[in-house]
Amino acid sequence: MKRLFLFIALCACVACSPRVTSQINSPYEPLSEGDEVKVLQSAAQLPEDAESLGTVAVKETGFVLTKNGIYSVVVGKAQDVARKAGGNMLVITEHRAPDNISSIHRIKAEVYRSSSGEALEYIPQYAMPDYQYEDQEVERIQKAPNQFVVDIYGGGGWRTSQIASSAAAYKDHLSALKWGIGYGADMIYYIHGLWGVGLRYSSLRSHHLGKNLPFQDTDGATKRGDIDTRTNIWFLGPEISWRGGPEKGKYSLFCSYGVGYMAMKQVDEIPSYYPVTSKGATLGGFLEFGADVALTDQVFFVVSLADYFGSLDSYRESSHVRTQTVSLAEEEREGMGYLSLHIGLRWYFGKR
Repeated sequence: MKRLFLFIALCACVACSPRVTSQINSPYEPLSEGDEVKVLQSAAQLPEDAESLGTVAVKETGFVLTKNGIYSVVVGKAQDVARKAGGNMLVITEHRAPDNISSIHRIKAEVYRSSSGEALEYIPQYAMPDYQYEDQEVERIQKAPNQFVVDIYGGGGWRTSQIASSAAAYKDHLSALKWGIGYGADMIYYIHGLWGVGLRYSSLRSHHLGKNLPFQDTDGATKRGDIDTRTNIWFLGPEISWRGGPEKGKYSLFCSYGVGYMAMKQVDEIPSYYPVTSKGATLGGFLEFGADVALTDQVFFVVSLADYFGSLDSYRESSHVRTQTVSLAEEEREGMGYLSLHIGLRWYFGKR
C-alpha cells in the first residue's frame, strides 16, 4: 500500500499547475508585484549593464490543466521568480510548444537585472506573433482526438513476494509455484490522446505436482503423498494511464496505475484423498510501463512489464470435513505480488 499512498501524495502535490525550478544567486531585494519584468527572446537584446542572476525553468508535472499551461501563464510564473530575485529582465533560452508529450508550453530562461531597465529591442510578450492566439491554441489542444482502446494480452509472471510456509520439505514445491502463465485485458478511454481512464482484469495461474510431501489427514496423522497444487491470483479494478509518442507516429509509450480488488484461490489435491481449497481477497494494485507498435492503422502490437502488489492477512480454508478462517501474523502474510510480462494486441478506436 506504500505505492498507493506515494502516488496519491504525488498527485496532490503536482496537480493543476506547472512545476517551477530555479537556480538564483541574487544580492538584491525583491521587486514589487506590479513592477514590470521584460521578456526578451535573445541575449542580444540586453543592455550593456545587464547582470545575470541565475536561471528559471517551467516544466510539465503530468497533471497540468491546459489553461494553466498557456504561454502567458508559463512566462508569468518565470517573471514571478525574477521579481523575487530583484531581476527586471527575462531572456527565453528554450521554448517547447505543446505536443503529444505535453499539452502545455515549457520554457527555460535566464534572469537579468539592469539599472537602466531599457532593452535594446524590447518586444512585449503579448505582441509576439507566435502567441497572439492563445485562446485558439487552447481550443486546438482540447480538440485533440479522444480514443477508446482495448488490450488483450498473455505472457508469463513471477511471484515476487513470499509465500506463507516455512516447512523445508515444501521449499522446491513452493519455488515452482512462483512461476506462472498470465493473461488479461483492459479497456481505456484516452482523453485528448494523452490521459486515460479504464478498467483492467489480469490473472496469474501456476501449477505444480509435488512428489512425496508430508501432510496431515483429517485425524491429524502425518502422512506422505503427491500434492497437486493449482493457484490463481487475479486483479480487477480501475486504472489511469498516460501515453505519448510522435504526433503521427507508428508507436507510443505508456504507463498505467490501478488500485482494486485482488484475490487468490489455491487448491491442494492429494490423489485418492481429498482437496483443500484456500481463498482470500484484499485491496491490491499495479504499476505498468510499456510500448505499442503499429501493425495496421488501428491494430498495434503491445508489450509491457507490470508489477502487481497485495498481501493477505487471513484466508478461508475448506475441505470435505471443515471450513476455517486462518489468520496470519504480519511476518507470515501470504504475498500475492507478482511481476508480469504482457504481450498482446491493442486496438485503437478513433483517430490517432
